[in-house]
Amino acid sequence: MTTVKQTDLVNDTTPQLGGNLDGQGNQINDVSAAINAQTGTTYSVAAADNNKVVTLDNGSAIALTLVNGLDTGHQTTFIQKGAGQVTVSASTTLVSKSSATKTVAQYSAFTAIHLGSNIWYITGDIEA
Repeated sequence: MTTVKQTDLVNDTTPQLGGNLDGQGNQINDVSAAINAQTGTTYSVAAADNNKVVTLDNGSAIALTLVNGLDTGHQTTFIQKGAGQVTVSASTTLVSKSSATKTVAQYSAFTAIHLGSNIWYITGDIEA
């Protein structure tokens, strides 16, 4: 039998998080994103799309426009659900790696983030 002395114990002061909690241990509610299903060949992002997933489902090419005037920090995830390739443009400035503006293939997903001053960043499964 092993005897453990209290002096052999180490107090674990590491915070333990579980479930839907933020860094301070506060509960986070409503962490799921609503779906906005679009079936046309054109779509302009709207204020109501903030923190949502927009599916773009058409067999023909789809033109997606990121408009001016939305809140700084606005972000939307887009999914090319149908066969039609999505081409992204912005009313003012669009920034992406290697000037990528098109989805790669059906089921490609990407996120658009508005960082203020009408500058949009896109990242994800996109190509030039």
